[in-house]
Amino acid sequence: MKPVIILSHFFPFPPQVGAEKRINLILRAISSFTEVVMIANVSKNADLEEAKKYCSEVFLVKQKSGGNPERIKRRCSSLFSFFPPSGLHLDLNNFQKILYSLPEKYSQSVLLLEAIWFMKILKDEDKRIVVLDQHNLDSSVLQKRFQNAKFPISLLYKLDYIKQKHFEKKHLRRATKIMSVSEEDSISHLKIESNLDIEVVENAIDIDNYKFLKPNFENRTILFTGDFNYSPNIEGLSYFIRRVFPKIKGEVENIKLIVAGRNSKKLKIGDKAVLLYGEFQKEEEVFSKATITIAPLLTGGGSRYKIIESLAFGIPVVSTIQGAEGIKPGDNGILIARDEDQFSSHCIKLLKDRKLTWEMGEKGRKFVEINYSFENIKKKIKDILEATSDGQN
Repeated sequence: MKPVIILSHFFPFPPQVGAEKRINLILRAISSFTEVVMIANVSKNADLEEAKKYCSEVFLVKQKSGGNPERIKRRCSSLFSFFPPSGLHLDLNNFQKILYSLPEKYSQSVLLLEAIWFMKILKDEDKRIVVLDQHNLDSSVLQKRFQNAKFPISLLYKLDYIKQKHFEKKHLRRATKIMSVSEEDSISHLKIESNLDIEVVENAIDIDNYKFLKPNFENRTILFTGDFNYSPNIEGLSYFIRRVFPKIKGEVENIKLIVAGRNSKKLKIGDKAVLLYGEFQKEEEVFSKATITIAPLLTGGGSRYKIIESLAFGIPVVSTIQGAEGIKPGDNGILIARDEDQFSSHCIKLLKDRKLTWEMGEKGRKFVEINYSFENIKKKIKDILEATSDGQN
């Protein structure tokens, strides 16, 4: 099989947030049957030695400055550009330079793009197979964001949405094959461009790395994990703390909320019942503290690693409808809330009923074992790359 060159705006070793975990497993799956070269943004905790276990070559690109003055400057300049603001942090010129300076033996490789922004660097004369991994349809996320925002910021978000949708419509058709995370996401893609070769490759986990835990009832604790530089997570946390958490505190004594993950320590929350945990190296260290977990998202796309991981540990989840988008239906250990009252009542019920919570946790674990195993996606990805390499659909 042809070598695969992966371009990623994350360095997925070690993987800490959902998108990193997805590309980490995809890369590991591909490396089990063909050569992999990775070009990725550098990260402060990059584990090069681990990456080289799976990649024959690793190239790192320095991300544009994340300081506030530079970010504000880029945001202002984006008003005069057709390129989506969500991709402005990438040094695409350096990605292009590295890609087109690789040895001749990679001239017939398959290109796997972890984000649609990389379509911009592909030269017109480059006829290689392009597989696009769409772990989110960004225009869908931005559409929900501007619909939920207040005037006048909603105008800026609407402009972001228009640019992103235009960029997607132009570049999605360049992909030989698109991998989406769910049937819902596939349908959303086809509404933008109907003639796409798209296939669902669900998020997955290596279940052997997830010890089955019983929900922790020693100290009743709610857990919310994620990257808190990602605005849908911040928006969801704000909604939960303002609208839902007060109702729970009125019914459950000494309840605590742990907020864990990237940038969580930087949040400003004046509530002694909320613990800002920060980043964690092993998922078990935070999930072992949880009685239940939550996904109170109001916007976003794709499917949620925070949900899949919680269920893998045997911890039930309470989620909004948007938070559970992309998760397969069934007896899956998730309670869906349609509004803030239902969200709080679901949480209270689980926090008070140990037997119910443990039973739901067991169902969630079995659900993940059946539907989201690493072995399942490994075979699916191999089939996709073999078919596209042979020029088949």
